[in-house]
Amino acid sequence: MLEKIFGSIAKVKIMRLFIFNPDQYFTAKVIADRAKITPSQARREIGTLLKIGLIRRRINGKVQNFALNEKFELLKSLEQLLLAVSPISDKEMVQKLSRVCRLKLLVFSGIFVSNEDSKLDMLVVGDNIQRKSLERTISVFESFLGKELRYAALSAAEFKYRSNIGDRLIRDLLDYNHKVVVNRIGEFVK
Repeated sequence: MLEKIFGSIAKVKIMRLFIFNPDQYFTAKVIADRAKITPSQARREIGTLLKIGLIRRRINGKVQNFALNEKFELLKSLEQLLLAVSPISDKEMVQKLSRVCRLKLLVFSGIFVSNEDSKLDMLVVGDNIQRKSLERTISVFESFLGKELRYAALSAAEFKYRSNIGDRLIRDLLDYNHKVVVNRIGEFVK
């Protein structure tokens, strides 16, 4: 929906990148890499966002860096809109994660439930986790979300063990605001 409102998914990805990383400067190459778009798309959308004033430019020698313009008058409204509309559905995330492991449990916290104090954004529990494929999949999610995800990936046996001993990471995740998306483990998760 957002790409229809703003004209392109590339623009939405770049806006999310800046809004959810307000203190960081990025080069055009880094923007293209993080948003998983072509350099020409990145240059075009950066130009548009500079014109409307959402981002600002800083030139350091021959290198141009871009950052969020925190004085942009519609910033809070835009941030609320981007938070309210998820760029990737839970169903799509489950489908993609199911390709990299036999998914047993998927729990969202942090960015997904507006809890900035959470140590994790996502807990993935599954068997036969293909680590490299998982990293690539998480990278795709990050390109849509505009933010690096804090995640943990555990086997089902490791999750059960850590739950039984009262592991702090697991306990903190499940004791505070979270969303269980997939639960094929049972009684360990509410």
